[in-house]
Amino acid sequence: LVDLALSGDLRALERAATLGLADSGDAALTASRLASRVALMMELRQSGGEPAQFLRLPYSVKKAVLAQANAWAPEALAQRLPALLNLLVTTRRSPGLASSATFRALTSFAIAARRSARE
Repeated sequence: LVDLALSGDLRALERAATLGLADSGDAALTASRLASRVALMMELRQSGGEPAQFLRLPYSVKKAVLAQANAWAPEALAQRLPALLNLLVTTRRSPGLASSATFRALTSFAIAARRSARE
């Protein structure tokens, strides 16, 4: 779900979300994965090097992360941080709203990714 959102594939995200966000536990895990991926992408964009967390990823994940980091402008990622923090708070405070909040956040990231790719 995170890869689909960060690559801007809305259609595949919608299909996968119906299977992947079954309960609030899944939503909280997805939200934390999204947060760690965005943090890693920002670190890659700012440092120009490869952080230790990146080096431990499997090759296929590294390839996706690099493509996503290169596709997103640093400003676009930074603009998404408040929404991401709100998502993390919502998934912990209101488990009943976690699935819908996570889907909304993933969708907004996918839309932003599509816009970033066009610019």
